[in-house]
Amino acid sequence: MVGSMKLSVSKGVPGVYPAIVLCLLLAVAFPLSAVTLIGSNLLQQPSAVAIGPNGDYYVADTLNSVIKVFSPKGQLKFSFGKRGNGKGEFILPFDLAINSRGEVFVTDLASHRIQVFSPKGEVIYEFGEWGIAEGKLNMPFGIDIDSEDKVYIVDIENSCVQIYSVDGKFIRQFGSAGPLEGQFGRPSDVSVGKDGIILVAELANCRIQTFTKDGKFIRKFGQAGSSRGDLAEPKGLVVSDTGHVFVADTGNNRVEMFNQKGRYLKSWGGASSSVRENISSPTKLMLNNNMLLVANTGTNEIIEINPQ
Repeated sequence: MVGSMKLSVSKGVPGVYPAIVLCLLLAVAFPLSAVTLIGSNLLQQPSAVAIGPNGDYYVADTLNSVIKVFSPKGQLKFSFGKRGNGKGEFILPFDLAINSRGEVFVTDLASHRIQVFSPKGEVIYEFGEWGIAEGKLNMPFGIDIDSEDKVYIVDIENSCVQIYSVDGKFIRQFGSAGPLEGQFGRPSDVSVGKDGIILVAELANCRIQTFTKDGKFIRKFGQAGSSRGDLAEPKGLVVSDTGHVFVADTGNNRVEMFNQKGRYLKSWGGASSSVRENISSPTKLMLNNNMLLVANTGTNEIIEINPQ
């Protein structure tokens, strides 16, 4: 324990060695469990990150209206897209997901559509258009792709989850606006487990709901607040193969971890954190080889957390 360590500094430049010792003590007492993968000098309010077939990071660089692709070592390789409403252009690219073929699906909040690209950033096709009818989009806020390459989209203004085939054909949707079980208050993200269970985060209701693959309600957890297990406008979530649920608790500047039944386990960041993360306005989350990737929008970074 730190309190039992006996230290002696007798020689050297005044103030230098004590400062070094203090840094070492802090590192022991408050271990750093989050590291920066991609720095703030390369991004402007990034909102999402996904992993390509060869381990590259695909990042939604939202305010720059582009998708940037980085090597596994965090080096910029190339980018695609520019600001606009045309083919291959973005206004507010907000979330992205990659299917088994390496195709990159990008949601655009402002143009109300999904565009699909090759791993090299070449446009393949697009689907979706603005509207309030079934199968129409009104601010697609989150996206995920299941093991069968079906595409799941949460529509924040239409208060529903929409499901599409791999080629962008509308299949069905579920949900409506409201606070009841099976209803949504501004749904912000969706994650599909390997068992087909669908999880949805909600900004307004400050909770997570889980559904069967057919869209039938199973359970809910979380409530508005800042205590452990509470949520404040969560904008992202991801479920692991073991059923652990990670939530970007955006308003509380932290990431929380729950078990598959919604019991709180631990958190990173936030006012009461015992570790030295700099988590600020976390948005979308991604798991990569058991490491948790966070689009840390408030610091313009992509950071990595070891959830062990």
